[in-house]
Amino acid sequence: MKYFWTNQVFMELEESLWPGLLAIYLMHRQQCVVHDHASTYSMVVRGVPEGFVLGLLLFLLYINDLFHVSNLLSIILLSDGTNIFFCHNDLPTFVTILNVELARVSSWFNANKLTVHPDKSQFIIFHPHR
Repeated sequence: MKYFWTNQVFMELEESLWPGLLAIYLMHRQQCVVHDHASTYSMVVRGVPEGFVLGLLLFLLYINDLFHVSNLLSIILLSDGTNIFFCHNDLPTFVTILNVELARVSSWFNANKLTVHPDKSQFIIFHPHR
């Protein structure tokens, strides 16, 4: 077995040509923005090329340890986002605990150089009809 380090993810890969090809493909990439004209090229230091078939898989591997941030939150990773669930019977306690746990999630995102898009984030409380 060979251990291959890409974007802070330890992936255990079998000895083959693929790990080397993947590393070559992801390293030393440049990109530019094209609108009315192309901007100057700059190095891409993290991430995968847009439209890259393995991009989703690599991203899910990258964030896979998000589950270990909290024992209280239920975290579901989707192809286009993350859902976080938490249940409690007492609303004030719910808010207190959830704020602490979300601060831990936020610290994890910051440590992994990821951001949460506030305009695409939603919060909802479900409760039984009274």
